[in-house]
Amino acid sequence: MSIFKHIAIVTLALSFVSCSIRDDRSDCSGDVFLHFIYNGDGDTDIFPSKIMCVNMYVYSTDNGTFHSEYSFDKQALDAVQGTHLMLPPGSYRIVCWGNAGELSTIDKSWGTGHIAEPAYFNSSADYSGTDPLYCSILDLTVPETLQDVEETCYFAGSHIKMKVKLDGFADLVDMADGEKIGVSLVHEGCPVATDFSNVPFDERCEVVPPIQPDPNDADAYILSYNVFRFTEDDPLNRLSVRYEDGREMYAVSLKNFIGRYGIQITGRHEITVPVKITYSPVGITVVGWDIEEVDPGFDKD
Repeated sequence: MSIFKHIAIVTLALSFVSCSIRDDRSDCSGDVFLHFIYNGDGDTDIFPSKIMCVNMYVYSTDNGTFHSEYSFDKQALDAVQGTHLMLPPGSYRIVCWGNAGELSTIDKSWGTGHIAEPAYFNSSADYSGTDPLYCSILDLTVPETLQDVEETCYFAGSHIKMKVKLDGFADLVDMADGEKIGVSLVHEGCPVATDFSNVPFDERCEVVPPIQPDPNDADAYILSYNVFRFTEDDPLNRLSVRYEDGREMYAVSLKNFIGRYGIQITGRHEITVPVKITYSPVGITVVGWDIEEVDPGFDKD
């Protein structure tokens, strides 16, 4: 017997008699035992190492209404990788988001629910990248007989991990006045949100991730951030290196970059796009971060 069912024994014993002696069971509930699983791109559950918290939203699909919501932190998930619900007879959709934190805001409306950066709901804020999100969608039915329901919530990836190194950009100097030249990276063409079917929006935005000095290279910057999923052949996704005044210094077509290095997005859950952009006196080069091949001018728009 699973730990969920041990937890449910007392509740079930108290409710069984009153529910079993009546024909009308509209105010009775059945036990629903849910397990959380995330296999990534393999066959082994890696949920504990990838998902630190879960927000769960339960909807009645019989009448298209929001029913209830629950949240589970890391401590709760380490104790029980799943949950036990009590639901009245009927059909339900259960949507879970893994790792929704400070970089995520959730609209739980039935039929139009979505998750986005806080900037999507606040026009005065800037997009800077989202949390490393995972999504699970489960449809189930609690029978009129109140027979136990045991199901598994399988999680899927909802983000792409971007790792960008700007090599040689930290010490750029304006030859006219000797002043240091500041730069930023703008990721253009990012989906602004993902809906409760784990489908990214068509609407796009510019993400400006925080730029950090490379601790191992005084002449470089490191940017590590997450965006909602895009496809390999998406022509709108570009990395734009810009001067402080907003002028573009250089641009990388991610469609071309992904195609050149054979990065697979479709059908995969764990995706990292590692880009190294190097500035030198002879020009700017773009390679995969851990790839030695250099092709000056490659991917320039």
